[in-house]
Amino acid sequence: MEIKNRVAMKTIFSFLFLLWAISLSAQEVTLSGEVKNQQQKPAEFLNVILKKDEKPVHRTLTDVSGKFLVKIPKGDYTLILEQFGTELFSKNVSLSKNTDLGVIKIDESIQMEAVTVEGRKKLVEQKVDRIVFNVENSVQASGGDALDALKSTPRVQVRNEDISIVGKNGLRV
Repeated sequence: MEIKNRVAMKTIFSFLFLLWAISLSAQEVTLSGEVKNQQQKPAEFLNVILKKDEKPVHRTLTDVSGKFLVKIPKGDYTLILEQFGTELFSKNVSLSKNTDLGVIKIDESIQMEAVTVEGRKKLVEQKVDRIVFNVENSVQASGGDALDALKSTPRVQVRNEDISIVGKNGLRV
């Protein structure tokens, strides 16, 4: 009799646990959508952020086809799409059932105030009649003197302040 009671209790607890697990999963809904740019091409790897009360509660990325899928508890959220820290799209969504937002069109262009382009010469340049070592691009250029720069120059040897070039005789400085 005692074994039957144990089996019955285990069965009842298993059934109650199963009902509890099902009720938890029933509270989650799915939010999906597809993001495209002005040329109707998929917007890849955008940040998809869902906020509740101004706090991020879920983050994901769009895939290579611009699609996203989020499983989240029912509720009211703000959907934000951003790229490189710039918000491209924002929409309030109320999720009580599975929702597909369809195609979301965004403008990926970003208005900038200024663009600075920097370039540097190669550290070592091979000319027809010589090799040029651009000291300004060298790590030793900051805080060192001419002798320090010569020590780091290819094919130049500095020993006890005597300067020689590998493969050359009769040095003139």
